[in-house]
Amino acid sequence: MRDEKEKYTYLQYKEIQTGREHGLSEQEIRLYARPCFNYLQMQFLRQALEDGLDSKELKKIAKTGLSVDEMKDYQVWIQYGRELPVIFSARLLKIACAVVFFLVSGFCAYRWVNRETEDPLVLTDTEITLSAGDVFLPGKYVLSSKGELILPDSFTAKGTGTRLVIYKVIGKDHETEKQLRVTILPDHPPKITLTDSCITVEDGEITDCYKYLLSARDEEDGDLRSKVTCTVTENDSGRYIRYEVRDHHGNTADALLAVEVLTPEQETPEPVAAAVTPVYTPSPPLPEPAPAPQEIPVPEEEISADFKLISG
Repeated sequence: MRDEKEKYTYLQYKEIQTGREHGLSEQEIRLYARPCFNYLQMQFLRQALEDGLDSKELKKIAKTGLSVDEMKDYQVWIQYGRELPVIFSARLLKIACAVVFFLVSGFCAYRWVNRETEDPLVLTDTEITLSAGDVFLPGKYVLSSKGELILPDSFTAKGTGTRLVIYKVIGKDHETEKQLRVTILPDHPPKITLTDSCITVEDGEITDCYKYLLSARDEEDGDLRSKVTCTVTENDSGRYIRYEVRDHHGNTADALLAVEVLTPEQETPEPVAAAVTPVYTPSPPLPEPAPAPQEIPVPEEEISADFKLISG
């Protein structure tokens, strides 16, 4: 008896006691003496038994999911012989809803996880774009496959235009083919732009050649200024700074910047007369006096003979 009191609330236990006082058997009392019923439900069921409702019929309306008003409606239907609707208890209804929820969630999760493998062959896309010089790697564009996968050949993109490649999967009960459209775009070399076409420096000193670099761009690679190299060169025509860059296809571009060397003008000093140092030159020796001519004596005979000739 003490356990029974602790099991029910005061009002619920009061309905049990009232049923005993009104002459209901313990078997009949157990039909409505349930902790899951509140005291109003227990009161209605007790009164129905006291009014002569058959215990078998009472079991049809003694449902925990029914309110007192619904139990009354059921009692009327039973009295007029109408078929009762199928009623689920609140607990069973919650369990049924939970089962349906988990079934639907599990099915959706399964479809989500296996969404890519339902198709025997799934490619990353139906069309791709390559630039001239790029290498086409067929395995890169396969997302999933089911069966023996036959890949197209790899190739190096050349020229421009569109090319179709065929992927194939052979399974036990299927053979699937899919096309991948490859659009090849022209490959343009990079372009270097300088701040000037010619610069002037003093004494040929160039501390930073990159400050004359304005831009270096490629249509595919974008900004290539970090990959530009510059060197100072000289040839017969003068001095230049040579800029070079290469894109990922191997295309190169270069640019020349002429360098004019400015040499500071130097003042030409006036000529200074050199100091003249006297040089002693000895006088030449005086010539010796010539000896006086000597008279040659002439014999008298020769003189007389000449005279003779003259006079004749």
